[in-house]
Amino acid sequence: MTVVGVQNKQGNYQGNDYNNYLFHCVTEDVNSLGKITEVIKVKAVKLSEVFGHPMGPSEFEKLIGNDVRVYYDRYGQVSEISVIPKSNTAAK
Repeated sequence: MTVVGVQNKQGNYQGNDYNNYLFHCVTEDVNSLGKITEVIKVKAVKLSEVFGHPMGPSEFEKLIGNDVRVYYDRYGQVSEISVIPKSNTAAK
């Protein structure tokens, strides 16, 4: 899937503060016509753990247009996001 946007959402819902990053992606699916979109949500406090290094504005900008692979834990939470090197995606 290809990252096309990154959004930070913060607020309070029913007395609970939240701070999440939403990664907007497009991908192709054999069961769909054209491309489909998917939003990957990661809690701000988990960003460094999920990406394996600290994330800031310049790192988010670098993600745009890149293909990523998303891994989930047994609870359905994002456990890792890996950027697929451009050289591997050019061979598609």
